[in-house]
Amino acid sequence: MKNVFLLMILICLSISGCGTAEDSKSADQGETTHGQKGTGETLPTLDELEEGEVSDVSKVLNQLEYNVTVNATASKAVFQMELRNPTDETIELSFSSGQQYEIVVRDAATKEEVYRFSEGRFFTEALIFEEIEPDKTLTWEFEWNYEGREGKIEPGEYMATVTLLPMEVDQKSIDANPFVEEIPFTRPAE
Repeated sequence: MKNVFLLMILICLSISGCGTAEDSKSADQGETTHGQKGTGETLPTLDELEEGEVSDVSKVLNQLEYNVTVNATASKAVFQMELRNPTDETIELSFSSGQQYEIVVRDAATKEEVYRFSEGRFFTEALIFEEIEPDKTLTWEFEWNYEGREGKIEPGEYMATVTLLPMEVDQKSIDANPFVEEIPFTRPAE
């Protein structure tokens, strides 16, 4: 029965590439905020799974609070990512490179990708470790000046997918990335 349960988990994880999300939206003078959980990329093998390991990692991940805010003005959009640890234990995240997040912006009407944070950038090829102390928050911020693949993007409606990219939490592989946000925003006219 235990092997059947583990096999079912692996099958579910392998077919859940896009993820599901619970959204909470608020808009306040050009600022949009979301908080949600999604799915991701690294799958353990059946041999790597130990009894209780899946639930331990999932329990830790489900306790973390991931929120993204986009403050869009006529000249730039500022993306702020926050990961809060509401527990009484320190949690360690490890990243496989210097790239700790990805931002992809699409035109809301056409769904065409107009910007990707990592495109044309180079990142250190070193493991990066970040600790989140109890009741503390890690914050990342990025300013985008609306330069896209074809030059400056026009004022209008856009959708950003903002993803944190940890590969492990407390030295255990993450089998599904819960740190994915889709957040709409508007570039106002100048």
